[in-house]
Amino acid sequence: MCYNILKGLLLSLMIGCSSPDKENNEPLDSPVAEEPHPLDGLPCGYDVGELSCDFKYLDQHGNEVRLYDFYEKAIILDLSTAWCYYCNAAAHFEPQVLSEIPSEDVVWVTVLVENREQGATTVENCSDWAEQYSLEQPVLAGDYEIIDQGDGEGYPITGWPTFFIINKEMIIVEVIVGWSGPKIVESVTENL
Repeated sequence: MCYNILKGLLLSLMIGCSSPDKENNEPLDSPVAEEPHPLDGLPCGYDVGELSCDFKYLDQHGNEVRLYDFYEKAIILDLSTAWCYYCNAAAHFEPQVLSEIPSEDVVWVTVLVENREQGATTVENCSDWAEQYSLEQPVLAGDYEIIDQGDGEGYPITGWPTFFIINKEMIIVEVIVGWSGPKIVESVTENL
């Protein structure tokens, strides 16, 4: 009988200290995988009339942000660089422009593709940008993978900044090249 008790205790200790799941190379108590987004796997594109393709970058707080996180909100996707004069003007007027849009269901997502020295953008660059212009909306540390490099994979950019107006269904409804606060207000308001 003592042998069976010791055997049971030993078995309990072995189970409690089990090694990682060798098949998946993860601990047995790993968190449950995140549910896929309803738009994941659907055909997407970068032109007006197409479902906007998703992307994922770190924001000014170091949090991972996906474009699809804002599904069911109108989106002003601002592709900018920190060295561009008109990109800085857009950031300066962002809070004012948002206050002129008659809806709380709008988010302005800035993706900084380059820092002030025309190098790779960091979370610190994004934090500085957000602080400089008192921005509460997401500022993401982007890179050139988000831009079409001639292969049709990425947002087409012909000038800085470029704004993609995306409706609540994640469809690109307009592309605005250059800074025009009134044009952005008009486009977003028409497409709410």
